[in-house]
Amino acid sequence: MMSKFRRNMAFLFICNKIRFSLPWVPFMTDIVMNGIGRAMLIEV
Repeated sequence: MMSKFRRNMAFLFICNKIRFSLPWVPFMTDIVMNGIGRAMLIEV
């Protein structure tokens, strides 16, 4: 369980890095993050 949580946190961290390094595609990262959030809610 902890490994899954850590992997999710690492993925969110990477997404945030992408978002900050590519300010011209915030809506794309928002769509991706919303999809990930829904998937994580379904998993839990």
